[in-house]
Amino acid sequence: MGVVLHGGDFDQCTNRVSRWTGAKMSGPSGIATMTWSEQLRAVYEVMKSGRWFTLGEVTFHASAPEASVSALIRDLDNKKGVPHERHQSGHGLVEQQLIASPSTP
Repeated sequence: MGVVLHGGDFDQCTNRVSRWTGAKMSGPSGIATMTWSEQLRAVYEVMKSGRWFTLGEVTFHASAPEASVSALIRDLDNKKGVPHERHQSGHGLVEQQLIASPSTP
């Protein structure tokens, strides 16, 4: 069962992240995303709510290949300072979540 996200930078018709213009390049916590790749921004926009997502959910909503999404989540943590956690749900699926951090650059 997929999760449908609404509002914010999500296209209500397709339930996917909309493409950005220069005016929407910064996240709500002041994270400067302007220099990030479009796919990295899409993954961040999907996951910034702080809820748990399966890789498939992020892949769908960010409109990016699964292997890329997995690498981009690691990049958010390792290169951009936006930490994440992983756990296995009761159904055996691995879920990931971005961790809100006041020290995030």
